[in-house]
Amino acid sequence: QAHRKPGSSLALEFPGTADLDIGDWTHAALKERGIDVRAGTRVVSGDLSSKTLDTRDSKGKTSTITYEKLILATGGSPAIPNLPGTSLQGVYTIQDMADASRLGQVLSSVKSVAIVGAGFSGLEAAERLHNLSKTVHMIVRSRFMRRLLEEPMSEELASRIPHGIQIHKGQSPTSVNGEGQVSGLSLGETEIPVEAVILMTGIKPNVDLARDLGIEIGTLGGVKVNERMETSVEDVYAVGDCVELQDPQTKAP
Repeated sequence: QAHRKPGSSLALEFPGTADLDIGDWTHAALKERGIDVRAGTRVVSGDLSSKTLDTRDSKGKTSTITYEKLILATGGSPAIPNLPGTSLQGVYTIQDMADASRLGQVLSSVKSVAIVGAGFSGLEAAERLHNLSKTVHMIVRSRFMRRLLEEPMSEELASRIPHGIQIHKGQSPTSVNGEGQVSGLSLGETEIPVEAVILMTGIKPNVDLARDLGIEIGTLGGVKVNERMETSVEDVYAVGDCVELQDPQTKAP
């Protein structure tokens, strides 16, 4: 399945959304367009100087692919904060629409939810859950969409959040509580009684392959690219959640 990540929380409110027809992205449809899809195949090594990649499929069969241009789109994984209790039943992350659809079904019987994180995805999830008449708590360490918006715009955004969503600004969770199942979230000395916690605390770039291939990794942990999405190796590009870009204004990563 293939789904865009922005908007995936739509499936929280409408769990059947993940079953929408996406036939244009089936392997058969891609093959008709001349795209060779090798599902279940992993790159195990490569020689970028000779522009070759060694692969192994799910049955152990190996092969070598040659390329003219290489694009790395290895994505990212949810960044889980180092908190006690994140392994409890009732702690979730949302990576794509399929995750959100499964979570939407699970949360049908849940009345109260805490969302840790104040980025675009966290805001979107909060709105969807609020529409479902859930008690929603948002844990905001700094301010809304801090990496994308300057403070005046961030404050304007905060003023437009539905009043039913409870905002805990300037606070960070210290533990997820419960005996096997989530029963609350601690913010220092205060505990919020909730039945589920959704961690929307960012993405950790998947860079193991890039590092193994000798491609430079940036200071923030993503594949370092320039404004043309070129990596440190000629004819190798990287896109998506695995990359680290330079801010065009500040020049900082």
